[in-house]
Amino acid sequence: MIKVKQIAVRRTAALVFSIAVVSGCSVIEPLPGSEAVNLITEDQARNCKLMGEASAQVLDKIGFIERQDDPVEKNLETLGKNEAVKLGGNAILPLGDIEEGTRRFAVYLCK
Repeated sequence: MIKVKQIAVRRTAALVFSIAVVSGCSVIEPLPGSEAVNLITEDQARNCKLMGEASAQVLDKIGFIERQDDPVEKNLETLGKNEAVKLGGNAILPLGDIEEGTRRFAVYLCK
C-alpha cells in the first residue's frame, strides 16, 4: 500500500513539474542589440527599408500539453528581434498569425 502511494506522489510531482515548465518557463536569450528592435505596424513600415524576412519557431506544445499563447508570442518576438539584428534591421513586422508555434516577420531598417 505504501509503495502505491509513493508511485502516485511521484507521478503527481512529475506532472506538476511538467506543467510548470511548459506553461512559460522557456527562456529565449536576446542577442545584444535586439532591445533596440521595435515591433511596428504596416503603416510604420512604409517609411522603412525592407531588409528581408525571418521565420521563428518555438514549441507550442509538449506532448499533449499546450503552452499558453502569451509566452509563445513573446518567445517568437524575441527570436524575430534576434533575426532582425542579424539582418541589420531595427524593426520587425509580423506577417500573419502564429501557426503551430511558427511566425514569419518582415525585417526593416527604419530611421
